[in-house]
Amino acid sequence: MAVSKGNWGCFSCFGVVIIGAFGAYIVQAFPVLFFLALAIVAAMIGLTLWGSRKARQEIEAFVESVHERRAYVAVDVETSGLESGDGAEIVQIALIAYDEAHTELGRFSTVVKPRGDVGPTNIHGITKAATRFAPRFDVLAVPLARLLDGSIVVAHNAAFDIGFLRAEFTRSGKFATLPRFQAIDTWPLAQRYVTGTANFKLPTCVDALGIDVRMAPGSGQHDAMYDVWCCAQVFQAIARKHALKLDAVAEWM
Repeated sequence: MAVSKGNWGCFSCFGVVIIGAFGAYIVQAFPVLFFLALAIVAAMIGLTLWGSRKARQEIEAFVESVHERRAYVAVDVETSGLESGDGAEIVQIALIAYDEAHTELGRFSTVVKPRGDVGPTNIHGITKAATRFAPRFDVLAVPLARLLDGSIVVAHNAAFDIGFLRAEFTRSGKFATLPRFQAIDTWPLAQRYVTGTANFKLPTCVDALGIDVRMAPGSGQHDAMYDVWCCAQVFQAIARKHALKLDAVAEWM
């Protein structure tokens, strides 16, 4: 039997009446539960708004404090997958700004709430619950772009981190032109200057260069703040030992 648009309209009206009647019954029969549910929903909305506002204030303060002095910014992202082109998203980001003398100017990190799934929790340790009140990348996009534009980004396997940043900047819809910056990739830098290692993964380079991680921030490997600190230490150890200048090893990406 065919159902006409008129029939669908009747069904819709009937559904609204049923839902309304059920809601009224719940209010009358279980008023405490009803208002408790409303309070929980309101609290969750409030916490979500608070989390976004807090993250925006923190990154804006960070950018304002380091923007005029930063020579380069070490960056690391944890993601929900390996390919930004396949819809994988950033679920955590960490940044540390340095001046030309490699002095730390400030740091920022946050968990980021993705549109989809958080991905391999067994690797990055980030659960869906941990992102519940976290900001969307959109909240961070404008101040982050201001920080990176015209600067030098330092990352280990830079194409990965920069690829995700550009994908998120594009998805945010906030930019007619994406921020432009140079990059220093510590992976090929280690391949050139670090010897006697089985591979050039970040932990291997850290060990090979004798970097003391006991004072490292974050919670260990695959935590963005821990990894970005290690990446910066690897770059600085190589740069100091071989007297490398930023503009000599930075490339536009």
